[in-house]
Amino acid sequence: MSRPSPSLGPALVTASVAAATTWVALLSWRGLTDRPSDVLVPLVVLAGVVAGVGAVGRWARLGPFGVLVLQVVLAGMVLSYVVSGAPVPVGAAWADLRAEVDLAMEGARAYAPPVPAEEADVSPLLLGGGLLCLLLVDLLAAGLRRVPLAGIPLLVAYSLPVGLLSTDLTWWVFALTALGFLVLLFGQEAGDVGRWGRSLEEGPGGRSGSLQSAGVRMSAVSIGLSATALAVVVPLAIPTLEVRLLDIGRGGPGGDGIEIENPMVDLRRD
Repeated sequence: MSRPSPSLGPALVTASVAAATTWVALLSWRGLTDRPSDVLVPLVVLAGVVAGVGAVGRWARLGPFGVLVLQVVLAGMVLSYVVSGAPVPVGAAWADLRAEVDLAMEGARAYAPPVPAEEADVSPLLLGGGLLCLLLVDLLAAGLRRVPLAGIPLLVAYSLPVGLLSTDLTWWVFALTALGFLVLLFGQEAGDVGRWGRSLEEGPGGRSGSLQSAGVRMSAVSIGLSATALAVVVPLAIPTLEVRLLDIGRGGPGGDGIEIENPMVDLRRD
């Protein structure tokens, strides 16, 4: 049995929440370049394109993968315009686009984050990765209605800077991303339960049903806020233990770390 076509309003709300949640998760990338506005501002436009095209496409019953193709084409045109100045990368515009991407890859290899934008502009790489995250989250959360799977690209996007930056990630970015994910999850489950039928306890005028729905929403909000707060606060109270699994034998303790003498190996590690 096929699912009914969603109305434009709910489809737009779901797509907008998915895009906003992904954009907030991508805020963790702002330490990868010394000019994060060159990445975050165009990503707002790309998020709007992905959300708008996705909502209209699903309202028009194009199918999840038909919507994805349309999103890739239109958002790709916007990305091409931002990077190379031409919305259709054909001929000389394609050569310019390839040159910008090649320069960004060379800069990413040559400089440690935050990469100086004056020396190497890595925004084409970050914009491409951000667009990929936006498309995946929209497809999984809004297109295929698999919100738990949409948490995977969100987690990858948030965790990507962990191995590249020496600073800690911002707690409020995690909190807002988690809340957005919980809103998506609640919307999916509420829609599934709503298709079961009318409430048996509904009285004249539907007042008891509306009160029941309000109670469910308040309970969901309380649980979501509590879970997010605990996820932020509890790790701060957990002590970090130093565990030595191989601390045996007659020899004394070793040094504090591994020292690499080969400069080429050290360069590759950096």
